[in-house]
Amino acid sequence: MRSVREVIGARELKALFITAAFPPLRTGGADFVHRLASELAAREVDVSVIAGDGAVSHDALIHMHRVSQKWNWQTIQKTVSIVGKVKPDVVDIVFTGWMYHDHPSISFLPTLIKRSCPNIRVIVHIESLGGIRRDKSNFARAASRYAASLLAGRTGISYEYGTLLRDSDAIITLSERDRKELIQRQIEVAAKSVAIPPPPIMPVSPTLSEKERRSERARLGLTNDSDLLLGFYGYIYPGKGIETLFEAVKILRSSAREVKLMIVGDVPEPYVLKREGRPDYLNELKKLAHDLEIYERVVWSSYAPYGSLEPSRRLRLSDVCVFPFSSGINSHNSSFWFAAAHGLPIVVTHSDSTEPIFVDRENVLFAKPNSPQSLVEAVNKLRSDNDLRARIGANAADAANELFGWTQCVNETLKVYSGKF
Repeated sequence: MRSVREVIGARELKALFITAAFPPLRTGGADFVHRLASELAAREVDVSVIAGDGAVSHDALIHMHRVSQKWNWQTIQKTVSIVGKVKPDVVDIVFTGWMYHDHPSISFLPTLIKRSCPNIRVIVHIESLGGIRRDKSNFARAASRYAASLLAGRTGISYEYGTLLRDSDAIITLSERDRKELIQRQIEVAAKSVAIPPPPIMPVSPTLSEKERRSERARLGLTNDSDLLLGFYGYIYPGKGIETLFEAVKILRSSAREVKLMIVGDVPEPYVLKREGRPDYLNELKKLAHDLEIYERVVWSSYAPYGSLEPSRRLRLSDVCVFPFSSGINSHNSSFWFAAAHGLPIVVTHSDSTEPIFVDRENVLFAKPNSPQSLVEAVNKLRSDNDLRARIGANAADAANELFGWTQCVNETLKVYSGKF
């Protein structure tokens, strides 16, 4: 593992993250920012984080600066003041609209930082597509945003992203698909952006002994070698394809073998589901499982905090992992890389935007989105072909550990921070 000096030739680097998502907030973005900050600190980067006043760091090397959890113009003003006091070399603004409850102030932060600290390099880290939503606005927000746009200059800005794309020095997306979509919005993004997929965020547990695995599976009612446990990992919200997966389990239960589904994850912060108009989404899913008469076949796991080994231990019990995303698999889906790191054979849905890194029958097995029957066919292929299962699991693990590991992620991030990408 090379230090920051070896990667970018710098004697010292001070990096400051600005994020509304940080543990214990229940979102993959919060866990990702903490892990990235920790990995950078381990590489001799002087790391600070500005986050909400409930943020908790699990790494003593990270310097925390807390602001109000309610992001607004006052919070942004305090944030800019902290930036001036810390005097970092680079500021990394982690952004997706829902994190900031769709308040437009965050979308003008690059402009404000540049005006007060022009020598600081400003990076925008797009955690996922979806900027500030106009339908979540009100008169006060709309008026303040309009005034800000006049002061910032209205050329090259949008409602969703404000000046984030225009006035940042560089942009990091978590997938090439997201990068291409931003380029379509603003062509200037092409020359100053790069895609750096997120590696597995949570720690991977040691492999269970055969005795341990059998014992833990027996507790789930799986006592025979032929019994099948499907695994799903990640936060639960619309678009993950859980409904389709339930339909597939209903079809699979007609086989002679025992079949169960383990959901390794929980719902995210309430605002995420409220924003989608589905505040009671978990209960919707549980009702669907009852209606399909598969509720007893679904193992619901509870939320695991940042740094927990429990999700990994649960995945170790699975035979096949399934990601039936409605829009298809993409490299920004860190849940996939976490499952892949366990050497599990994985069924994923494929779409036109799925990158070439995902190769059918080599490191994944493709299924059609929103098709229970296609999922069933893919699962049955893996059940009946030991060589296929072994090949997909081994190749997926190689990709997760070698191509998309934290060493690669940190190296590429440091290049962006230094302007050498």
